[in-house]
Amino acid sequence: MAVISKTPTPANVWQGQVDVYIGLTAPGSHNPPGQADEVALDASGQPASTQGAVTGASNATPIVLTLAFTTGYAVGDIVTVAGVGGNTNANGIWVISALDATHLTLAGSAGNGAWTSGGTVTQGAHLGIVEGPTTVTLTPKVDDIGSDNFEGPHDAALQSIAVEVDTVLKEVDLYKLLAMSSNMNWGNFAALPAAGAYTTLGMQFGGAQSSSMNLHSLMFVAPNRAAAGKWIYVYLFKAYQDAAIQITFERSKANLWKVKFLGVADVTRLVGDELCHVVKTK
Repeated sequence: MAVISKTPTPANVWQGQVDVYIGLTAPGSHNPPGQADEVALDASGQPASTQGAVTGASNATPIVLTLAFTTGYAVGDIVTVAGVGGNTNANGIWVISALDATHLTLAGSAGNGAWTSGGTVTQGAHLGIVEGPTTVTLTPKVDDIGSDNFEGPHDAALQSIAVEVDTVLKEVDLYKLLAMSSNMNWGNFAALPAAGAYTTLGMQFGGAQSSSMNLHSLMFVAPNRAAAGKWIYVYLFKAYQDAAIQITFERSKANLWKVKFLGVADVTRLVGDELCHVVKTK
């Protein structure tokens, strides 16, 4: 998580970097300003997500986690597993490939030992923090309405709205890069055998195909500079990565990853074809 600190400024306001999350539970389908239409945040501005305690993790391929119940999870969800003892390969960011009332299967996982204790499964994943500004662009598409009595259009009808988010992620781990992609099957991540004093991490791109693109929710959370302890966030119900990922390799500073996301209308919501929410807490 990003560490947010109070910095002396003329306005004595809060400053901090933007946190990025993927795969969080979508807020309820209600019209603002109903509270059910917002994502719940805790006191530090982090989203409150569904979390379950792990009571077992199979030493198998793939790993199957045992929980008291799996209510709130669904096949295709991105989850973050942490704190699993013994079968430590279960820890990380995964996609649920199967589930029943008390079990979750982690796609692409492979056990490395018997489960000994602990573990939590949290819905969604924290991708990291951004470097520099994050720009959200809303573009309306309007059809002009004309008349034979006028040389130009004199009215217009809104047809659709497109949303685009441009940002720069800072020091993204390879397995988080895989989770960030729209299609969870486009590459393979592996922790390779130790080479000398180092453990090598590898990512293979290509060689794995999927018949469909997975669309995941995307959320950006930042402190409100005008009020301490308040927040502003942008939540995209369905989003996919658009354009190439620009990776900057430098020894003098952190590696930066320039990315662009496009929002897709969620026609399953009661209010119709919503793309995103922009919320400022009060």
